[in-house]
Amino acid sequence: MSAKTVPFSARISVDDAEFISQLQYDGAYTPSDKLRALLVEVRRQRQHGANYADNLAVVQEWFSRLKRQWLLREQELGVHSELMIRSLDLLPELLAQIQTATAEKAEVKLNGFLQHEQDFAQVLLRFSELILPLALSAAPDDRNPIKQGLVRLATVVCQSQVATQGEK
Repeated sequence: MSAKTVPFSARISVDDAEFISQLQYDGAYTPSDKLRALLVEVRRQRQHGANYADNLAVVQEWFSRLKRQWLLREQELGVHSELMIRSLDLLPELLAQIQTATAEKAEVKLNGFLQHEQDFAQVLLRFSELILPLALSAAPDDRNPIKQGLVRLATVVCQSQVATQGEK
């Protein structure tokens, strides 16, 4: 990107001006700074490519804002949701895997495609390993459909382990 700048002027609505004034970017204080930072962010989002590290950085930046808002909301309400915190920590990895796997490439090979699927499955498995104990350690509540679903999933995993051990 060129370091040279050119003057740019535009008429925007009061709502858009207020939106820009509310934006928060590190080191961006003036409307011009914020607009430049916004353009950098949008450009990065549109240029998602085959580089996992770049994709992860963009998604983590976005999710860090969501996590910060969630933590503020928790503090406001005096509650804590380990499920949401763990989800907000691992979802960027899942999305970065998908972005990397779906990047437009000149040539797509079966081995690479299968490797992306394997990488995604590993992150999804880690996600499940973090979430399942939360459901199983929570107080019993037969009316909670999420807990019921997670208990069914845990049952399937246990049955699968028993069946696998029986085959040995």
